[in-house]
Amino acid sequence: MAAPEGYTALGRIGFVDRGTYSASATYQKGDVAFYQGSTWLCLVEGTKGVTPAAGANWKYFARGFNAETATELDIVDKSGILGTAGATVDTQALIDAVVTRVLAKLDASKVIANLTTTVAGSALDATMGKQLADKDSEQATAIAEINSSLVGKINWAIDRDANYAWIGEGAVSGKFYVVFAKNRITVNFPNGESYTVNTTSS
Repeated sequence: MAAPEGYTALGRIGFVDRGTYSASATYQKGDVAFYQGSTWLCLVEGTKGVTPAAGANWKYFARGFNAETATELDIVDKSGILGTAGATVDTQALIDAVVTRVLAKLDASKVIANLTTTVAGSALDATMGKQLADKDSEQATAIAEINSSLVGKINWAIDRDANYAWIGEGAVSGKFYVVFAKNRITVNFPNGESYTVNTTSS
């Protein structure tokens, strides 16, 4: 049975996907073909052997690129890093040139730990500054707690039999006091910790 008059034309109201472009194929208006990373729309009936390119026979339907690596892509070198400003250059070559310049300016001898540096003008970054601020706050809090615990509580005594003297809240566990003995000085904290400095001359 023959197709009704106008059937073929009716079937081409929408776009027709013709897959990858072939130079041996004949394309009709409304055909869509894939070529070098982009999708092209045929504009002229009976197009054959005309490679997709912007013009009378074809137009971009969906622009893309066929490159898989930076070497295959071109880019405009606006700063003239590879030579002439505004020239079109290999993307990978431009990236390599920029990296080389950055590394040449980087002086490894000046890469330092700002927390411990003694070099004038070496600034702290945000993280290091925060660490130092936290330490400073902790120490200020500890000192304030000691001062508060000693206000109005300073006592002292000399124990001649034991050959030592003490000053502080009281020479008992749970109190802050400092013991001055013949050959040492011991600082005792309320939490039970103590630190001793030997004062014997060598």
